Amino acid sequence: MISKTKLVKLNMLTLLFIATFYFGTLMQLEQALAETDKTQSKRELTCCPVTKNWFVTNKHTRTVNYKGVTYYFCCKDCKEKFLKNPEKYIPELSNGAKD
Repeated sequence: MISKTKLVKLNMLTLLFIATFYFGTLMQLEQALAETDKTQSKRELTCCPVTKNWFVTNKHTRTVNYKGVTYYFCCKDCKEKFLKNPEKYIPELSNGAKD
């Protein structure tokens, strides 16, 4: 039979092991989330100049720099349409005002 002292020590070691595992895992998760935040591109709500649809940008968002202004597109087709005739889409997006 196990003495009370040994049982208490065993319980304490078990709790110590669980706490170490829990907090170690929690710290690893926090580190992973922090690294993800650093590597993700800035996410912004923007409007596609071709479709006029609003969307959230990400690291895969297609862009074009035209006359010093960066335009964001919701898809590959919109970027291609814009490149064929940029002036067709710029006035509609900015109500005629150009940067």
